[in-house]
Amino acid sequence: MFVALLVVGASCQKVRKVEKETNQPYFLPDAAEVLYVSNWEDGFLPDHIYNVRAKVTKIEFDEIVREQELTLHTPESKYTDNLAWLSWRPEEGTAWDPTTGLESTFVRQKGDCWTFSKYERGCIYYTSLNH
Repeated sequence: MFVALLVVGASCQKVRKVEKETNQPYFLPDAAEVLYVSNWEDGFLPDHIYNVRAKVTKIEFDEIVREQELTLHTPESKYTDNLAWLSWRPEEGTAWDPTTGLESTFVRQKGDCWTFSKYERGCIYYTSLNH
């Protein structure tokens, strides 16, 4: 069980890698304009919340969804973790302003690791979290 948690934590954390020269999240195309990044980490546990908002084209968004192996969330979607974690939480006074609905949200969930994204107003909204 402990080893599995480490593996899940490692797979969640890889989405937070950035290119050293540009500080660009690795999954974004070079032409993306990053508008917002926030990152919280527990420090000891693999717990984290990572949010990115960036201007990308719809074609670029679709490619990110494919590369990240995200699937469209529907009311019938089944998850092995509590659905409460799949939630868009805008941060007042910041550029992190996704709508709260889950329509058009693409998801990957394994254990306590969630990655989800949607395309709104010409931007990708991307969250990775582990709890």
